[in-house]
Amino acid sequence: MVISPGKSAREVGVRPVWVRRVFSREINVALVDWVSSGGPGVAPPPEVLRSRLFVPLPLAAKMLHS
Repeated sequence: MVISPGKSAREVGVRPVWVRRVFSREINVALVDWVSSGGPGVAPPPEVLRSRLFVPLPLAAKMLHS
């Protein structure tokens, strides 16, 4: 799943966040709570999501070279 930052966060360079293994109620509730709190660039991700966050390999390579 991809969580996009809000407009103000995008304007200061915050990038979308990818989340893997989102198929449980606990994770879905955490995602909704995080997005409701502002999401990427505004609110830190809940602890239960941190091990599930990733950057796709092609994007990671691009970020390293920019």
